[in-house]
Amino acid sequence: MTSKHKNVTTHLDILGQELKADDFVAYPSSSGLGRNQLKIGKIVDLTPKMVKVVHMQRRSVYEARITTRYPADCIRLDERLITLYILKNDVH
Repeated sequence: MTSKHKNVTTHLDILGQELKADDFVAYPSSSGLGRNQLKIGKIVDLTPKMVKVVHMQRRSVYEARITTRYPADCIRLDERLITLYILKNDVH
């Protein structure tokens, strides 16, 4: 009997915190409107080298909804801070 082990990749943010799916992160914007700003999003998937993030708020319909970022370019945010952000900014 053989067992197939899938390589589990551990991604760490800039502070060394482990990143997982459904974590909220802050990351730099790299294109479109709002260049050189800090964005907030939710991790939806992990790839071998990067994380896929859904934007919490898009400024334009031309801005991509999902982006990929290197884990070292992200920082995991506390759930309490995200709740305050959602209430303050009326995010849907």
